[in-house]
Amino acid sequence: SAAPGTALAVSLADCVPIFIAHPSGACALLHSGWKGTAARIVLRAISLFGQRGLAVGDLLVHLGPAICGRCYEVGADVYGAVTGRRVDRPTPVDLRDVIAGHASQAGASVTVSEWCTRCHNARFFSHRAGDDGRHLGLLALPGRFLDGP
Repeated sequence: SAAPGTALAVSLADCVPIFIAHPSGACALLHSGWKGTAARIVLRAISLFGQRGLAVGDLLVHLGPAICGRCYEVGADVYGAVTGRRVDRPTPVDLRDVIAGHASQAGASVTVSEWCTRCHNARFFSHRAGDDGRHLGLLALPGRFLDGP
């Protein structure tokens, strides 16, 4: 949203919530599972900020609680789609690590939650742990939250 003061929400379990904020008050909140990560959804969102004249170097990207690379094993086809590398058997993949790499290469500042939805299943819902529930990622920013030149 480019409208200052807008609140955004996304529902998820093991997928990655991607919070993107610009000092102008513009923000985005994305849901990225393996398909969104393979499609480089974070780069698409970052490019939208640039198209609106907002400096990519000013973007703050936070990757919230999601399943970690130790807990998320995928088939060879999914692994290849996400990483661009070939494997011949099921292999673990860390979606947050891949997304963080995309956002960092684009020039954004990135932070990553330490929480895994499966490792910390007492705190979070995890589809891979067999939960039916979902948690909600929320982002609400005031019109301007940083003073700058």
